[in-house]
This record gives sequence, structure tokens and C-alpha cells, in this order.
Amino acid sequence: MSRGAAEIDPPEVGESASDSAEFETLRRVLLGAEYQELLALRDLLRNPNQHSAQLADVISEALAIRAGRDDSVARALGSTIDGALTQSIRQNPTTLADALYPVMGPAIRKSIAETLTGMLESFNRALEQSMSPRALKWRFDAWRTGKSYSEIVLLNTMVYQVEQVFLIHRETGLLLQHLQADNAIVKAPDMVSGMLTAIQDFISDSFTTSEEDRLSTLRLGELNVLLEQGPGAVLAVAVRGNVSADYRELMSEVLEACHTQYSVEFAQFNGDAELMVKLPQLLAPCLASQSQVEKPRSFPWRATLALAALALGLSYWSYTRQQQQQAWANLVNSVAAEPGVLVTSARWRNGRGEISGLRDPLASDLQLLLQQHNFGEDQVNFHWQAYLALDAPILQRRIQEVLQPPAGVSIGLQGDRLVISGQSDTAWYQRLMAMPLAMLGVSALDVAGLEDIEARQQAMRVLMTSINAVTLDYSVGVAVPSPDDREKLKQLAANIVELQAMIGADGERLQIVITGHTDPLGSDEDNRILGRERAENIIAMLNALGVVTTDFRAEYVLADDRVAGAVRRSVTVNAQVIAQEEAVP
Repeated sequence: MSRGAAEIDPPEVGESASDSAEFETLRRVLLGAEYQELLALRDLLRNPNQHSAQLADVISEALAIRAGRDDSVARALGSTIDGALTQSIRQNPTTLADALYPVMGPAIRKSIAETLTGMLESFNRALEQSMSPRALKWRFDAWRTGKSYSEIVLLNTMVYQVEQVFLIHRETGLLLQHLQADNAIVKAPDMVSGMLTAIQDFISDSFTTSEEDRLSTLRLGELNVLLEQGPGAVLAVAVRGNVSADYRELMSEVLEACHTQYSVEFAQFNGDAELMVKLPQLLAPCLASQSQVEKPRSFPWRATLALAALALGLSYWSYTRQQQQQAWANLVNSVAAEPGVLVTSARWRNGRGEISGLRDPLASDLQLLLQQHNFGEDQVNFHWQAYLALDAPILQRRIQEVLQPPAGVSIGLQGDRLVISGQSDTAWYQRLMAMPLAMLGVSALDVAGLEDIEARQQAMRVLMTSINAVTLDYSVGVAVPSPDDREKLKQLAANIVELQAMIGADGERLQIVITGHTDPLGSDEDNRILGRERAENIIAMLNALGVVTTDFRAEYVLADDRVAGAVRRSVTVNAQVIAQEEAVP
């Protein structure tokens, strides 16, 4: 016995394993190869998952075949589908709404369009009838009779159209003759005649009526079915609208004419109406369409003038209102665009406006905006709460107020970085450097372009004192300074370059006079030449060391006997600051 078979059929209570093995062998001998198929079929029936998988392959085909035979599948699944739809709508109505949207959308739009069309037509009729003598008469009739004005209008403007005419044999209910209008939609006239007869019989059987009581009118929405009873035939007309009493008289006259012509045929009718050839001619008057004919009337100039005046008034009112709304919107936008102003609400009502929000004390005066947008101060009320704005213009104004910089200092903002340039005194500079950045509302301070005037002037005085103290000594008759003075000459050149850089920023010029001195020995002409050469050589050497010598001047002085010999043979430097526009002699 296989392990699978043992697992499927465990030994019963009281049955030994050997007995089970024998039974298993017997089963295999009796059933042969079909035994494994039976075991597989039993596993399929006992395992719901396998059974469901087998059914899934054929269930759709089975449903399709059964649905082709009868509607049992629809009846069986009806309640299940209803419950599933109900549960789906409760859990997620959006899904069903999305699925129905392509159908509901056009239907809703069509309904709205038809409603609007009807409203417009009613409005047009009301305009035509509201200011005429006839409309006044109708209103008087409505007041006199107690009916509504719409009922009176309907009664005086009746329009109806007969679409079909039926002549029905009274005893058998068979159709004798049928006429129809050109634009009528006809569906089985014989069926209609049978339906009318059945309705009459139903009423007679269901209610207590006399023999003379007969059905006279049926109303199906906009369609009315009027019936006129005769001894041998019944005349029925399908009409849209409301007919007058004259039409009822016409129906009676037509039915009487039919009985006059064919009363014997009606009594002996056996189902053949072909012999009644004059019936279409007799019934034709009932098929006429009638509408109220308006009498020619004069041009409604009063109504036209009234409507024109109303249209002009509405146009002017709409234009002024639009202009006022636009002006108000422009004012609100301008106020909101002002630095330091935050608008939280704006409202215009009954010719007055209110604007509320936050406003920095350093913001501009908003009354000027009212004048620019042609609003009076009594038309707009402002309601502000104070706050500190971080707009760049407001922040710069606040920094300007806090620092109060001198005239030569400019202040600017680059993001959250404060840039200060110009010239200031030492006290203001020190106060600026001691100011906390948080108080100024910035995170960085750039003073690379700011100069302390007093410190610069003091440095200039030191440099000029050092320059003017330079004296270069010479040997007798020599125009070139001694080698010992080379370092002194380099330091002089460095000081002059630094001083020139300081002065150039203020639009001033540094003028330096190099004076060559000689002793009284020799002729005056030789000493003059020697002294000038000494001064010019110094200027040339300074130029070679990078000094701009444009404003340098070389001079000669002959020392007298009272000056020591070393001083007599020297070169001195005299530096002075001159205005930019001063000419150099």
C-alpha cells in the first residue's frame, strides 16, 4: 500500500494494519488503474482550494450558457449585486460617482440648458405682456375671478394641436378609421383603440356607474386623449395643449355626421371597415391644428423706451460698480506692495472700505496712496497693528535711524549683510564697531569701504613729519648721495608712496619740494648747478623706487657761513598737501 493511500484511508478502530493492507490490495485489484483517478477525485472534492481552482476555469462559460437559456442567473445574482452595490456606495461613493459621471454629466447639462431656455422664453413673454393694455386687463380678470395671473394668461393664449384621430367601434373595440398629423409619431393604432376600450370596460366593471357614464378624458403628461361617445362608435383624439369648448362641439358634430352616414354599418359591423370610404373625409375637421392669432398691433414704443432706459441704467450701474471695484482692488494691491505693510483683510461695502493688517512704524504714509487712487480719507479706514518688518527698505531706514551716520557715510544692504562705506570720525566708527549686529537686524557687517578720517589724518601727519625730517648728506662737489644714505632713501620712498595713497582718496595732491644745498665755496653758478643736480638726482632715484614724482619740484639753496658744513652739502625734503585743482609751479 502506498503512503498516500494510507494517509487518505487510516485504519478504522479495531482494524489492524495488516487488514488495512489487504483491503487496499483488494481495492487495487478490483478498481485497477482507475483507483488513482478516484483518489485524485476524492482529494479534489475534499480540498476546497483545488475545487475552487477547477471551477474558476469554467464558471464564466457556465454562466454565459445558462444566461442564454433563461434569466435564472440574473434572478439569482440580483439580490447579491444589489447588496454589493449598496455596500460599495456606503464604503466609497466616489467610485460609483466617477463611473456614472460620463452619463450624468450630459444629462444634467441638458436639463440645465432646457430649464434656462424655458426661463428665457418665459421672461421674453413676460416682457411682451407686462406693459400692454391686454396684460392689465388680464390682471384685472385674475383679481376679479380669484384665479392666478398665469391661469388667466393660459386661458387667453391657448394653443393646441391634434396629433391623431381614432374612430373605434363601440361594441367590438375594433379600429374603424385612424388619421394622423404630419409631424405625429404613431405607434400601433389598433393597439391604442384596444387600450381605450379596455380602460372603459375596466372603469365600468370596477366602479358603480350608470349606463350613460362614459370615459371622456385621459391625461398622459402633456398629451390629452379626448373621447366622444356615440351609440355605434367612439371618437378619440390625441391632442397636445388645451382645447377650447368649441372643439368639443366640433367632435360631437363630427361623430353625429359619422353616425348619420354609417349608422347601419356600425350596427352590422363584422370587422370589415373598407366599405366606409367617407370616414377620413368626415373625421378630417378634427385633425386641424389651432393657435391664437394675434391682431396686428402698433409698435410697443413705451415698452421699448422703458426697456432701453432700464438697460442703460443697468449698464451705467454695472460700469460704475466695475470701475469702483477695480479702483478698490488697485488700492489694496498698492497698500500691500508698500514696504513694511502686511494686509490681512480688505473689504468694500456700501461705498466704504476697510483695510486691516500689520504696519511698521517706519512705513510710508498711506494717505498719499488714497489721493493717488482718487479715494477720500472718509471712504477708507485703516486698522493697523504695529510690528517690526524685515523688508530691505524698512530695515535700511531702521539702521539709518539707529546709527545716524555722518554726511560722508553711505549705508546699503546686500541680503542680510550691512555694507558701510565712506569717511567718518573716530567716535562714530568706534560706536559702529561696538554695536551688536542683532540690534541692526543683520548677520554680517562689511566696513572695508569705511575710513576713519581722524585716524587717517593722524597717520598722514606722522608720515609727513617723517618725510620732512629726511636730510641726505653729500661730499664736497659730489651730486650723488653717499652709500650710507641708500636705506634712508628707500624708507623715504615707501613713506611717500603710502602718503600719496592716503591723499589720493580725498581728491588732494601731495606736492614735495626737494632742495639741494651747497656750501659757499666755488662760484655761485657752479653751486647752483650742483645744488639742482643733487635735487634732481634724488627725484630720479625716488621715481626708480616706485614713487610718482609728477608733483615733485627741485630747488637750489646756497647755504651761508653760519650753517655747518655738513648741512651746507645736503638735500632736504619738504612735503605739503595741495588741492587737486592747484597748478604745480
